[in-house]
Amino acid sequence: MAYNLGSVGTAYNLGYTGTYTGGGITYSYVLTSHGEAHPNSIMADANFATTGTVELAVISDTDQAKVQIDWQAISDGQLWRQDVNTLDAVTVTASSDTTATFTLAWRTPDSSTGQFTGTLNIDGTGAITLSVAVPTAGTYTPGDTLSFTPTWNETVNVTGTPAINFTIGGSARQANYASGDGTDTTVFSYTVQAGDEGAVSVGTLTLDGGTIKDAAGNDADLTLNSVGDTSGVLVDGVSPVISVNPLTTLDTSPIVSGSAGDATSLTLVVNAVTYNPTPSGGTWSQQLPTLALGDYTMTLNGEDANGNAATEQTATLSIVNELSNANSILQPVLKSILSPILEDVA
Repeated sequence: MAYNLGSVGTAYNLGYTGTYTGGGITYSYVLTSHGEAHPNSIMADANFATTGTVELAVISDTDQAKVQIDWQAISDGQLWRQDVNTLDAVTVTASSDTTATFTLAWRTPDSSTGQFTGTLNIDGTGAITLSVAVPTAGTYTPGDTLSFTPTWNETVNVTGTPAINFTIGGSARQANYASGDGTDTTVFSYTVQAGDEGAVSVGTLTLDGGTIKDAAGNDADLTLNSVGDTSGVLVDGVSPVISVNPLTTLDTSPIVSGSAGDATSLTLVVNAVTYNPTPSGGTWSQQLPTLALGDYTMTLNGEDANGNAATEQTATLSIVNELSNANSILQPVLKSILSPILEDVA
């Protein structure tokens, strides 16, 4: 609890002796067993070296609404000057960053007197973001990391897992806090997942049960200021969907065709012979050489321009001899491996 002598409205003269009564508690404001003065002591200017009683009194406090001097902490703790100036012996009630001053007087057993005027730099507001760096423009695929990096106007301390909320193609995602505790730069990251697709747009910063505070314990302002341009940040986590179409021609040199999805490269293997049909407008086709009667195992795979691999497709091409009007016709038939029973074509 902070006890501020000035708060009772009395101007205490230098060297004032007695007790302080406030808040239902009475304290003597004398410091005993002071010891030899430290070079940075609040009483260093007195140049005394005594273990006797030193009397202290706060004789001014310029803005009680902003700061309260904790007289007891100064008396009992024999604080050095830097301790007072770094708020170790004050209670801050300010709602903005400001300064306040106070004067501390003392008298030694030989009646020597002196005073020390301290200036307190008060941090009454939380950290704010100066800017937010976003991922470099480009296309990101599954396994890639999207990093968002707020830079603050002061050092922040982070607990838990706050997150930056953003969207990929309009779908909500979260970049979780990854690093930066105790610095003015924090990193939030998200790993691209299969199925993520589209442009990136940054939303809000949320605590999600964690905290972001400055060194004085003020809560940070969660507004994301000066967010970088994400118009060139794209995500492609969708694999091409490729397929093989049923054959409709009667030819021993069939043209096998199908859908390529957004695949930019395809590999077709027929009985261990590799072909590389070129996708065009979402379709593909491949002329095969003249085939003898029999079954031909086919596999088809590929990937899009960003390296997303398609699910491999497997089928069987069968060349069969079917009698029609007493003429022997060799007819290729493509059958899915999921339907292994060959059906005759009328």
